[in-house]
Amino acid sequence: MPHIPQDVLDRIASLERQVKQLTGRANIRPALNQVLSGDVTIGEGGQLKVRAAGGTEHFRVGHLGTYYQDETTGETAREFGTIIRRRDGSVALSIWNGQDAVNPQVFRVYDAKGNAIISEDIERGGLHRPHLAQPWYDAQAGRWPKTESWSWETLQEAHIETEHGKVRIYAQKATVGAGGELRLLINDQEIAKGEGFDDTYLIPNFEYGALVVVKLQARRTNVAEAVWATFSRVHCVG
Repeated sequence: MPHIPQDVLDRIASLERQVKQLTGRANIRPALNQVLSGDVTIGEGGQLKVRAAGGTEHFRVGHLGTYYQDETTGETAREFGTIIRRRDGSVALSIWNGQDAVNPQVFRVYDAKGNAIISEDIERGGLHRPHLAQPWYDAQAGRWPKTESWSWETLQEAHIETEHGKVRIYAQKATVGAGGELRLLINDQEIAKGEGFDDTYLIPNFEYGALVVVKLQARRTNVAEAVWATFSRVHCVG
């Protein structure tokens, strides 16, 4: 048997170990339920769907199966967007237009009965729904609530359910003679004092959905004989 140098045998053994390692790694399937880094791209008009065991589709993003006519090219194009559904399959949130879709797409939030309770106005901007109430106030100052007291007297109240942490208030006064002062209270806590208000104020001890009482008070100062005051706007803002 010819003499074989020891280092050659060691190298052959090392190569055998490396081949076994590579073979084993090639047979290991990578995890298919995780993306630990990098991007995921679904191209060529694809879509990502999430379906329950019973077949109900709860989430879809990508091509929605509807088409529209491109306003620029005039060609029929696939509509891409997002739809989120409830357990029963009804739509809860969507960014799409559906059959004969137009651009831009509409963002909508639906209630359990299928009514669009929040949607945008894609033509002019802003909200399409809900329809926000706009208050009226008497333009004749002489018919506003009035006080002749030198002490604070509540002339008007607004009871509001808090949706945001701030409230937008516009209030004004009229007097006979110089003077007169107004102040604002929220749940009987003074938040502002002056001759009139047109600003946004933080709601003290804010709690979402709570009912708060906003009071407009007035009193005589200087030589004012009477003070009239009125709210013309009180609403929560973000």
